[in-house]
Amino acid sequence: MEVLFVCDHNEGRSQIAEAFFKRFSKKNICASAGINAHSAGMKLKDSNPRVVVFMKELDFDLSSCIIKQLDKEAIAKADLIIVMSDNMLPDFLSNSKKVRIWDVKDFASDLEAYRVLRDKIKHNVELLVKEIG
Repeated sequence: MEVLFVCDHNEGRSQIAEAFFKRFSKKNICASAGINAHSAGMKLKDSNPRVVVFMKELDFDLSSCIIKQLDKEAIAKADLIIVMSDNMLPDFLSNSKKVRIWDVKDFASDLEAYRVLRDKIKHNVELLVKEIG
C-alpha cells in the first residue's frame, strides 16, 4: 500500500508523519506533499528548524527534507491519502474515497506544543501501521 501524507506547506506535519511511517512500516511505502507547499516562501530544500529540533529528540534527521507540492501524480499513485486537517481539504479531494482526515491542526509557536503534535502524529501513524499491516 502507498500512503500519501498531506498538510498545508509540507514542512511540518506531513513530513513528520512520513518519517514515522517509514520507520514503523516495513512493507508499505509513503510520501508527503503540501497543498500550498511553495506559497509559504520557503525554498525546496528549506527545513522547518523547530521540526528538525524536536524530531532529532527522537533520533530522526529531517534537516535535508525537500518540500514537495501536491500534484496529480502523487494523488494517482496513493492508495490512501491522509490529510492532516479538514480545514485544508482541497475541493478536488473532497469526494475521493482515498482520503482520510486526521485532526492534527497546524503547529503553534511554542516548542512544547510542537512536541504534543509530534506525539499525536506518531500515535496516529502507529495506529495506521497496525491497521494496514
